[in-house]
Amino acid sequence: MLNAMANHGILPHDGKNISFKELNTKVRHTFNFAPSFCFFVPKFSADFLNRSYWTGHFDLAELSLHNAIEHDASLTREDAALVPDQGKPDLKLVRDLLSSATGKMPDGSPRLTIPDLSRALSKRRVDARKANKDYTENLFHNIFGSSKYVPSSRLLYTMYCITGLTLPSSSTMLTLFAGSISDLTPMLTEERFSENWEPRVRSRYGLTMMKFNGTVIPVERGVNTKIQNSEAEGSQRE
Repeated sequence: MLNAMANHGILPHDGKNISFKELNTKVRHTFNFAPSFCFFVPKFSADFLNRSYWTGHFDLAELSLHNAIEHDASLTREDAALVPDQGKPDLKLVRDLLSSATGKMPDGSPRLTIPDLSRALSKRRVDARKANKDYTENLFHNIFGSSKYVPSSRLLYTMYCITGLTLPSSSTMLTLFAGSISDLTPMLTEERFSENWEPRVRSRYGLTMMKFNGTVIPVERGVNTKIQNSEAEGSQRE
């Protein structure tokens, strides 16, 4: 989603020399995240890059540091051990995700639901573990994959992962995009906004931690890799 902001000129088009404070402001104005989200996202980024939030700058490519923001078993990118260049989405993974939608928008168009994302994450974690001999997974990255981005210190990191403080990934698809496949398709395949797109969260204070929790936690609770493993083994026997 940050790449989409650069593609539309909201962030520098070349994705370079962005101030952390600028990221705060631009993310809030674009997606209507609450101020707390918009501070902790660039603050955490500054911390893991060993730079000052107040005076530092970064390039978008630097955010691909493995097991910081980028993590294994992403729904839209192959693991870094298999595809080191994390700058572009894996279109097969994206199409698999979009085609798994079972819900309907008010106009009847397809929509991703919480159970859809839980199933997709379950399958992706099982597949990634089998394909990537260097696969890593822990509670932090699991919650991170169900939402994304967290605050500065490791203590805050864990606290806010558990309560749901994160930036775009799986659960953002269901909140700011309402799961709409017509809006998610250009975002996930071409990293651009659909025409006339606006965030679905329109409240004055934006998408808060509390509101986000209502999606992040159910998504992660619904993940069941044991069922996916059993189904995969059954298919192999057949």
